[in-house]
Amino acid sequence: MGTLDRITMIVRSNVNAMLDKAENPERQLTYFIQEMADNIKAAELDVQNSLVQVKMLQKQSEEAHRKAQDWEGKAERALKAGREDLAREALRLKTQADEEATNYQTQYDQQTQQQKELNAQLLLLRKKYDEVQLNKTNLLARFNMAKINNKVYGEKDLATGLSNSDYSRMERKIIASEVVNELSTPTEKAAMTEAEINSLPGSSDDLDAELAALKAKMNLGKKTEDKPKENS
Repeated sequence: MGTLDRITMIVRSNVNAMLDKAENPERQLTYFIQEMADNIKAAELDVQNSLVQVKMLQKQSEEAHRKAQDWEGKAERALKAGREDLAREALRLKTQADEEATNYQTQYDQQTQQQKELNAQLLLLRKKYDEVQLNKTNLLARFNMAKINNKVYGEKDLATGLSNSDYSRMERKIIASEVVNELSTPTEKAAMTEAEINSLPGSSDDLDAELAALKAKMNLGKKTEDKPKENS
């Protein structure tokens, strides 16, 4: 992996997520800061080397262009002297010089673009390094406080925003309620319905009426009236 790729990966890394996964957050953070410092030095050296390469490619491209122009002038001189064979060879060398100039220019453009990207990522890495260095104590303090809160209150559920302990209690209540409803048999529901109806106003009057009707059906209560009177 090249310096640019390493820097890009470090710049995009999430420090908090890294600490969450670390067995020893303080040691991991110290290592991460040192890694950033090492990559800053490597990037600065690469930038210097890139500048040298850019200047060399620029000079090589310019030199190839100069050669191409020179061979073109020599081809003209050969034609004026009636040496078409020499003119043809001079033009061949001119074409070769043009190809070299184009090749150097392409490399120059690529190296310049890479240098710009490296410089941009280097600036971001320096900024991140300074921020992490400045907030090192706060990062560790927040991480330790989060661990304490998780132990006391439980980690928060992502869906509800409640701590897992609170969420578990609510979940248990809901499940218990559902179980009670499922255990309510038709007989129990009928008994509850009957008790509720009996508690309504006028229930005792209705019961007396039904009792009287039942007595009438059984001819109870009329025996005294239907019995013949004895002669005195």
